[in-house]
Amino acid sequence: MAPLRPLPPVDWNRLLTRRDVLRLGALVAGGTAVSAVAGACAPRREATSSASLGSSAVPSVPSGPITMIAGGGDPMAEPPLRKVFDEFASQHPGLSWDVRALPGGGPEWDRLARALLASGEPVDLTMINGQQLRSWARDGLLADLTADSHLADVLA
Repeated sequence: MAPLRPLPPVDWNRLLTRRDVLRLGALVAGGTAVSAVAGACAPRREATSSASLGSSAVPSVPSGPITMIAGGGDPMAEPPLRKVFDEFASQHPGLSWDVRALPGGGPEWDRLARALLASGEPVDLTMINGQQLRSWARDGLLADLTADSHLADVLA
């Protein structure tokens, strides 16, 4: 079924507006959150030899904390977010949340978040503010979604 009105042609050489960057940031943040939660739900594979695999092999249950950094206050203090965290933890009994609320906002939060990531500390999920989106993308801290062939239709 064809659309009633054809879509206008897209000018790929135009500059992005602030609204476009914020929308892209929301898409990246949402995709990051979904992939982190989906990755935490997936069973973790451990290297095992084929000799140790047999009929008595028991699949490993994911366990340990999911480390999340956020700025501007503790997200666990917000009832809707707390409900999501609690429901996720109840569905996955071996997992727990390690939420680290970084103080400040803007440049101060950006500096602390970058330092935490550079330290090698494993961070599974980051709640990033749209202010830092451009610099994080420039510095390679965010994945380039345009390189993923599966997202070509979504981004188009």
